[in-house]
Amino acid sequence: MGRVAEYSEEQIITAGNYIESIGKHVTAFSIREKLGGGSPERIKGVWEQHIQKLQNESATNYEEDKIELPAEIQDSLDKNLKTSAKQIESIAKESFKVAMEVAESRVKSVIEKHEGKIAEYELSEKEAFQALNQSDNEIQSLESQIATLKQHNNQLVAKNSNLAGQLESLKERIKQLELKETDYTKLVHENGELKGQLKILAPN
Repeated sequence: MGRVAEYSEEQIITAGNYIESIGKHVTAFSIREKLGGGSPERIKGVWEQHIQKLQNESATNYEEDKIELPAEIQDSLDKNLKTSAKQIESIAKESFKVAMEVAESRVKSVIEKHEGKIAEYELSEKEAFQALNQSDNEIQSLESQIATLKQHNNQLVAKNSNLAGQLESLKERIKQLELKETDYTKLVHENGELKGQLKILAPN
């Protein structure tokens, strides 16, 4: 019986990288299509772990690239930053207050729409995963049935060949019996004639 093809993490990541390189959005379905099979749930998990790993490595590299400044420059920079930060904070608070008053209802509406679309997508994705898994199971079942039918057909062919041989033997036997019947009838007829002649020749 056939099995659903499974692919290594390296194969899944390579397929995802290729899809990215040609400017397409990477999904579990696009990777599965590129590979030619595989569990969509596993593909999605492997790719998401790969993306998380890249993000962690990028954050680590950023920390390592920081350069320490001389104390005098650092102090001056810190003071300027604090002053600028207070000014920026004041401007930001006022701007934020105005923006919140103007856009709060609009933002809520957008969030609700986005959440609705996300929920729809997640439901569709789940249904698609289930459909793919069901299709894989049906393919396995059909392959098993085909193998069983092939075996049964081979048995029938062998049995038919055997019956054909028996039929030929019976036909030959019937021919032989017909010849014996003909010989028997001929002998009976000849025997009758001989008895008749004998009766004529016999003295009264």
